[in-house]
Amino acid sequence: MRQALFVFVFLCGFSPRLFAQRYYSDEVPRYELGLQFDIANIDGVGASGGLGLRLHYNFNEHVALDSELSYGSNNVSTGAQASLTTFLTGVRVGQRVANSGFFLRARGGFLHYDAGNGSSLLSRDTFPAFDAGGTLEQYFGSRPWEQNMVFRIELGALIVPYGSATLLPPPPPAIQIPPGLSGPLGTRVGAVLGFGIGFRF
Repeated sequence: MRQALFVFVFLCGFSPRLFAQRYYSDEVPRYELGLQFDIANIDGVGASGGLGLRLHYNFNEHVALDSELSYGSNNVSTGAQASLTTFLTGVRVGQRVANSGFFLRARGGFLHYDAGNGSSLLSRDTFPAFDAGGTLEQYFGSRPWEQNMVFRIELGALIVPYGSATLLPPPPPAIQIPPGLSGPLGTRVGAVLGFGIGFRF
């Protein structure tokens, strides 16, 4: 019992800086904040491009919480345009080797369409969304714990269960070319290409 008490008091006497020094020299930085640009094309619904913020929390060298909030324009297949807000959060898992890293990600969140002027382009405006894909990262720095800048390229799929929602014709004087899909959209899948740059700390 005395030995256990002695060990406890001994550990409590350590300065937190010793642990912090070990963390910064041996492990990847805990946080990452960056800018992200994504291009997506959802089958039958339309193409979009968005710029946003990316936040990562690294649990360890291989697993991280991956969150993204972006805003951009969406060219709906009916010929109209809307703004699109996207929020996704989830987990990424992978491996870092030297100055590079490769990760697989799975995230969930929502899409929100806004045509402005009180008009709608779909029978609903907000939908759940799921994202899955791969991420390739390149780190910059002379030593591992100095590699704070990261450049990222991503490729994946965006899955949106639109359900019974339908595309609405654009308000006049817009011309609907080509004709929009009729009937419920159901679940749609789109390819996503992303580019990002971030700072790890």
